[in-house]
Amino acid sequence: MSAGALVLRTVPRVIRVCTADGAGSVWSHRRKRRWKRRSRLILTSFRFLGAPMADGSLWGDLRRPVVVDLFCGAGGTSLGVEMAGLEVQAAVNHWPYAISVHSKNHPNTLHFTEDVFDVEPWIAARGRQIDLLVGSPDCTHFSVAKGGAPRDSGRRALADVFVKWATQVRPARIILENVKEFTTWGPLYPEDYPIEKLRGQPIPERKGEYFRAWVQDLEDLGYRVEWRVLTACDYGTPQRRNQRIRQSLPELLLQHVMSCRKKS
Repeated sequence: MSAGALVLRTVPRVIRVCTADGAGSVWSHRRKRRWKRRSRLILTSFRFLGAPMADGSLWGDLRRPVVVDLFCGAGGTSLGVEMAGLEVQAAVNHWPYAISVHSKNHPNTLHFTEDVFDVEPWIAARGRQIDLLVGSPDCTHFSVAKGGAPRDSGRRALADVFVKWATQVRPARIILENVKEFTTWGPLYPEDYPIEKLRGQPIPERKGEYFRAWVQDLEDLGYRVEWRVLTACDYGTPQRRNQRIRQSLPELLLQHVMSCRKKS
């Protein structure tokens, strides 16, 4: 249920509770206790919704698409979103310094300084439908630049947060950026493995196992998942970095877009 709907449906009950029989009947007490619980939820919702937007409104410009940036860092992805003509309404990162920089560059964005798994999607979107969910999870535990150092299975599983958001709020489009080795995501040798140099390293014969399961989770939710490798220097960046871009579209939305293209 959206925050807007929550407020609109419960606030009128104040009048009914206050104007009900005030004789202290069992019905009246139950209604009052019920309202106290609801009022706490409403106040909590408004606290998490944060301060009003730069234009003074609580919800922002309702005519603009809603974009949320997970793992926002200092704002590289958010800048790309703005260059595409959109505006990021909410950004999430656990590092306060990153959020500090991002807030300077994107003052109209609602910022969350906490773990991405702890943020409630409907609160970040202020109860509105999310048109675009973008994010660049930590890539160091996939990248070949890590060398022979042990990988962290928890850091490699950060992409699971996209499944959480897809499950709860069904963004119209999801775009994830990572290194090309992301598609090799699979289990690691345990820390007590007999061969010490293999501990924390990917198991070759199970390469890509978790990635395929992750894609299947999104497809089960009705998304069509596509990915490709893009080279940074082909897009104006003075360095040669191959990044894997993955996007997901709901199946029905994709069919609608394709049909529109055919008609035009």
